[in-house]
Amino acid sequence: MLQVARFCGSLKVTVFLLVAFLLVVFWGVLGQVSMGMDVGTERFFGSFFVWILDVIPVPAMKGLSVLASIHLVLSMIFRMPRGRRYVGLYGIHVALLLLLVGSLVGSGVQMRYNGYKNVTPESAPETSGMLTMFPAGDSLGTYARQLPLDDAGWAYHVEYRGRFPMSPEASIDLFTVTYDPFRFVPYLFALLLLVSIAYFYVGVMIGNHKKI
Repeated sequence: MLQVARFCGSLKVTVFLLVAFLLVVFWGVLGQVSMGMDVGTERFFGSFFVWILDVIPVPAMKGLSVLASIHLVLSMIFRMPRGRRYVGLYGIHVALLLLLVGSLVGSGVQMRYNGYKNVTPESAPETSGMLTMFPAGDSLGTYARQLPLDDAGWAYHVEYRGRFPMSPEASIDLFTVTYDPFRFVPYLFALLLLVSIAYFYVGVMIGNHKKI
């Protein structure tokens, strides 16, 4: 079992996963063109497996993210060197692990809503007041809820889509609302990655200077 864990954290697996990610991205882009953006995205980037000929399961983007997360942990345990000068290298791996796990968890809790607000035809788009919204897949608005536009919170991203006239006296403003409490993950990843790269570079330069 220990030998298997060491192999799963080896550089050979790193190269295999990088090639697999590139193939899935290439395959997924072709799928988006042939199947449509929504279907192609869900099949290749929003799923754990892609079924070839409806028989053979091949890891899709989410499946590869799980494998890559396990690989990063095993790499830090079995392959990476120890020492304070390598803290930056560990930070780079932790940043990648944060991005992968955050994306997986975020995609599971992310919700998309369609929203509308009753307005008069001549008024400007409002950025305050209550917005009525319902899940994107709920065309009947069965599970409608209210969202305060001026106090939506950082987890909600509200996008104005335009105005639709209902009558000469009334119109509705249409919105798309995305609930994603893990929106901060890409920013935290970028910050941690830059700091870790800088720390690792400084550590390597200091170590090489001492050898000279």
